[in-house]
Amino acid sequence: MKFKQGASVYTDTGDTVGTVDRVVIDPRTNEVTYLVIRKGVIFTEDKVVPVSLIASAKDDGLVLRGNAGKLDDLPAFEETYYVPVEEAEPAERAKARTEAPSLYVYPPLGGSLNYTPAGYNPGFIAETTTNIPENDVAVKNGANIISQDGHHVGDVAEIMTDSKTDRATHLVISQGVFFKSHKLIPMDWVREVDENEVHVGVTAQTLKALPDYEPNPG
Repeated sequence: MKFKQGASVYTDTGDTVGTVDRVVIDPRTNEVTYLVIRKGVIFTEDKVVPVSLIASAKDDGLVLRGNAGKLDDLPAFEETYYVPVEEAEPAERAKARTEAPSLYVYPPLGGSLNYTPAGYNPGFIAETTTNIPENDVAVKNGANIISQDGHHVGDVAEIMTDSKTDRATHLVISQGVFFKSHKLIPMDWVREVDENEVHVGVTAQTLKALPDYEPNPG
């Protein structure tokens, strides 16, 4: 199964749900656990969708299972809540003291939440959490792939999985300045993953020597 960044996601009846924004990976096992679906026709906010709800991955996008249930009930990817400044993490408290617009009146006293009257400190700060497991990583659309010798060799274009285990098996590197074509690399070469970057344990020259890979159109 292929998870292409930006691929459309459909219900089993053909309605467009949104597009794939991030692929959530457990870096300890390389298991793909969730997809973050960017809001679209049906979703009004980015949603976390378990991989178990994906029925098929085709060239023109992903199709959800017929028993996916009420899609609106799926958790939002990010949730924002408000805590007193003194209860926030030390780094956030320091940030709040220097960035007045990050402080909010809660409950709102009218107008935009981002409005802070000059010289007024309401004492609350916004914190954002994501609804994915603590140790999992939500790899962003087009995350940079960094070689062992520190080169940005391309971006993540697709993540391939074993359909029986949902384990990621390969990454497709997009073409760009360094590569004139796509490259396919095994997950065994991946050493570190975060939401913005994927670090691999081989040099840029090794990657360049790989045969060209032609992803299916769509």
